[in-house]
Amino acid sequence: MTKAELIAVLRRQPVPFDAAGVSVHLRPLTAGDRADVAAWQTEHGAERNYRIIFVRSVCDEAGVRTFADDDAEAVDSFGAEFVSAIVEKALELAGIKGKAPSTATPN
Repeated sequence: MTKAELIAVLRRQPVPFDAAGVSVHLRPLTAGDRADVAAWQTEHGAERNYRIIFVRSVCDEAGVRTFADDDAEAVDSFGAEFVSAIVEKALELAGIKGKAPSTATPN
């Protein structure tokens, strides 16, 4: 297998997903995304890492991200059920087990 063939196989296509009545596409997290999530946790705290996972995962049919990293704080204004469903599916697609981090915000 050539390098180009291997890269084509390893780049996964966006996956259609319905979350809380909203249809979106999710792009599987890359190894680089996983490293960035770890860095985000260090800088912003683990309790908010769902934000970066969300903005890195939601995309259009071609796999182009819908949100930029700068949009991460806006995720808190979205419905918790929707955000949790997206993050849990993104973690599943990335081969990371477990539930999405809490999307509850303190009063």
